[in-house]
Amino acid sequence: MSEKVSIVSVKHTGSPVYLGVRSGHHSWTQNPYEVLEWMGNSWRLRFNQHRSKRKKWEEVTRKSGKEQKMLVPIGDSVTDVTDKQARTEFSSLAALPSMILQSAERIEDSTWWAAVKRRKTSGGKMPRFRSKKSQGNIFTCWFNKGSNATYQKTGKKTGIITIKGQNPSKYNKPGHKSRWALKIRIKHSGREFSQYTSVQVNATTMSAVFTCTPKKLTRSHDQHSIGIDRGGVIAVATSDGQSLSPDTKLTSQWDEKRVYHQKKMSKMRSRASNSAKEEFISKNHNLPKDELFHKAHQAGKEAMYQVMKGVKYQHHKERSEHYSSKIAKYREAWQQEATTMLVRSSDRIVLEDLKVKNMTRKGGKRKRGMNRSFLAFSPARFATMLEYKTLLAGGELIFVPPHHTSQRCNDCGYTAKENRESQAVFVCKSCEHRDNADNNSASNIEDYADYLYGTYQGTDLSASGEIQESGSGVIIRATPSKEDVEGFYARKQPNCNDAINLSSVV
Repeated sequence: MSEKVSIVSVKHTGSPVYLGVRSGHHSWTQNPYEVLEWMGNSWRLRFNQHRSKRKKWEEVTRKSGKEQKMLVPIGDSVTDVTDKQARTEFSSLAALPSMILQSAERIEDSTWWAAVKRRKTSGGKMPRFRSKKSQGNIFTCWFNKGSNATYQKTGKKTGIITIKGQNPSKYNKPGHKSRWALKIRIKHSGREFSQYTSVQVNATTMSAVFTCTPKKLTRSHDQHSIGIDRGGVIAVATSDGQSLSPDTKLTSQWDEKRVYHQKKMSKMRSRASNSAKEEFISKNHNLPKDELFHKAHQAGKEAMYQVMKGVKYQHHKERSEHYSSKIAKYREAWQQEATTMLVRSSDRIVLEDLKVKNMTRKGGKRKRGMNRSFLAFSPARFATMLEYKTLLAGGELIFVPPHHTSQRCNDCGYTAKENRESQAVFVCKSCEHRDNADNNSASNIEDYADYLYGTYQGTDLSASGEIQESGSGVIIRATPSKEDVEGFYARKQPNCNDAINLSSVV
């Protein structure tokens, strides 16, 4: 859980801060924004030092001339020193607060292994070194039970973050003491920050993020199991007949306003560009054709950039971003509420192990519309929320393969592509069972988990799958064999006599 806030102003108190050796001389400052910049640069330096120890597989030519894959450091050089040694070797780290210096190692380690885990499931590249240009000038300070990054409320939606530091005695500026403090005034939504573990400050965007301690969830103990199907029209459909979706009427109003401002911005850019092109061509029509159109294009781009700097354009841009932010915050709040409700009311939750990236690849006009509708509900983030909340509440979350769950009749077990009459309607061609397509799919998802792992009381954790446990919470990613899949879809109820041909099911 985290809360992003905006930084209003920064103030420095106490002695000048030692910044290290610059241009061959010791440097101090009392400029709060310069101190903020120094903290971000120093934290990034230490982060990249830890990252330099990581290795990658690379083709290396040995002395014998034979090429072989070996683990080599990701950087040109490796800096393997302790925090104490780093303060001595790098003067810019000498006065950096220990709660900031220590955070670099832990965050580097967590981001690296998170990427390793992500690569196993969804792929992607491994992270490299942190860059100020791409990621901004940021640093993280541990709260550590009030040791630093303390927060004081000053108003209903305002407060002050205090980061304390101390210069080494040998680096005190003559005539000054060693202790100093940086007071960061913030504006927030009115939330209480009574329980947080760290504060991340971004000096580039002038914002801060509180990493809050998640509250332990209490749940019912009635042995309730539920299957969940995530879709585009209905965000969440459950096996017990529920259909959960955010208020699309409200978000559509905000989206209309967002689109209005975006169209205004687009018109301003195109008008400026086209008029500049026409003017240039009319004045320089004697130039060669290729040169004429190239320079006209450049003139159009320059005119467009000038318009984008204007007050009117920036107003539309600000309003567009405002409504985009409102939509995103509303949908996230709805997801938080929905996932909390599901985890509290269920001992076991079953989800499809969807590969969202593969499902939303480029396609035709209809496919693009479906992708936008599906991604609007952030199905991947919904699953992530269920994961950590399940571990907090001590429940069970099972991911099952998604194959054919939308084509199987939950009433008789008949599986066929023709069962889906439309996106919303399911009609079984064998027993004529009629149901909402999403709710039918959710029931199949729950049945799939029952088949693989038994009922809740008799869960067999020895079945194939990746298991993650934390406290009393369990997350299982089922990886059934081909025989298990065929066995589940071959199961038939007495009222279904039709044979199932899985090879014909898409």
